[in-house]
Amino acid sequence: MFLDLDHFKDINDTLGHSIGDALLVELAKRPAPGAANGRYRDSHGRDEFILLLPGINAIGAAHVAQKLLDAIAESYLIGLYDLALTASIGIALYPEDGRDLGNALQKRRRPPCIGPSRKAGNATALFTQEMQARSARNLQLVNALHHALERNQLHVYYQPQVAFVRPAYHWSGSFAALAAS
Repeated sequence: MFLDLDHFKDINDTLGHSIGDALLVELAKRPAPGAANGRYRDSHGRDEFILLLPGINAIGAAHVAQKLLDAIAESYLIGLYDLALTASIGIALYPEDGRDLGNALQKRRRPPCIGPSRKAGNATALFTQEMQARSARNLQLVNALHHALERNQLHVYYQPQVAFVRPAYHWSGSFAALAAS
């Protein structure tokens, strides 16, 4: 599991790193329900963590991830601040999602955390091959657009849009009545 604390940078930027550090200490003191057999593997930055859960399947991992999210979401009293914290968790299964553990963690942990669910936060996402393909395609498009700008390969065309609207006045009389008047 790749756990990323949502908007943690905002706490550091707004309240200072000492409050952010104290928040991380309080988070670390909380029990990790369902992850008792898990092992903390690595930290990537101040707000990203990897948790290994040997021998767990997709359903079990999703269950543990939800329990972790629930535990993280309980409020934190840090100094004078009552803080709320959420996280997003990307789940990759070994060996299904990579030929070795490093590959599964490195290539496949982040796409779930940066997809649509990441925008809202407080969500889990199980890695799928479709996510990997979409991520690879997005990278290709971004690179192609970058090079297209450099090579002057983009052109903008103006296409006017016209809406034909019926007149507001509708005559319902007859032509004979009109001619007689």
